Order: sequence, then structure tokens, then C-alpha cells
Amino acid sequence: GMKEIIAHPAELIIAKDDEVITSYALGSGMGICIYDTMKHIAGFIQSLLPKARQQNDNDLKYIDTAFKQLYELMLKEGCQHEHLVVKLVGGATLFQFPDEVVADIGRANTKSAYHMLEELKLPLAGEDVGDRYGRTLHFQVEDGLVHIMTKNKYLYTI
Repeated sequence: GMKEIIAHPAELIIAKDDEVITSYALGSGMGICIYDTMKHIAGFIQSLLPKARQQNDNDLKYIDTAFKQLYELMLKEGCQHEHLVVKLVGGATLFQFPDEVVADIGRANTKSAYHMLEELKLPLAGEDVGDRYGRTLHFQVEDGLVHIMTKNKYLYTI
């Protein structure tokens, strides 16, 4: 059967074979799924904030540094750039704060992820971002499909 790997925020995961990566309760954070379509290797990280403040800050809480580190780790695992595709999940606006900056963290996270796609020259193969609900995802290594379940039990695949 499939071996489930639970992804915790700011944790780099590489999965192979019949494994499935599960990330619970993605809110304003961004789940970055990178998949090698030839080797069937999956890379995942959930990051919480758009950008690191200092250049040398490699904190995986930040989408820009996390995305880059996940990509580099995939290459180290023997993946080839031209076989990689990306799926993005999350970036919700979950609360209406009086503070607009906080309320828009989901949107800022989505923007940061798009920016990194461009910087790393990777294609977006699927996305489910924005809106106002949390999501749980199951990223299947064998075919690269990402199954998403929303708070209200709505289920779909990208």
C-alpha cells in the first residue's frame, strides 16, 4: 500500500515510489509541490511567509528561500530541470483583520510563489490558491497528482 509522509510546515520532503505526501490545514501558507515527470520523484514544502528579510536567511518559513532550496534538493536527487513541473496549493485569506497587511498574507504568498516560478524557470502544472478556506493535500508520487480536500469536504484533484 501507499506509505504516507506527513509534511510539517517549513520541512523539506523528497518522496519516491508509492509514497504520498500529506499536508494538513494549509491556510495562508503555500504548499509547493515539485514533480519530476520522468523519474517520478516528488518534492514538497509548506512555507508560511513570502520573503526572507536578509539575503543569507535560509529559513524555510519563507517561500522564496524554501522554493529555491527544494528545487536544489530535487536536482541533487538526480532530477533534471526540464522534467520538473510545479503545483501550488494554499495562499488563502482566512481572516479579516483590521490590519490589511496581515489579511493579505495569502495573496503575498501566492505572488512570491509565482515570482519564484519565473526566477527558477519552472512551469506551473496546476494550482489551487486564494479564496477563503483551508485545504489538506495529498501529493501522490506515482503520478504526480495532488488531491485536495477543503474545510467543507469538497474534494478535487490538480
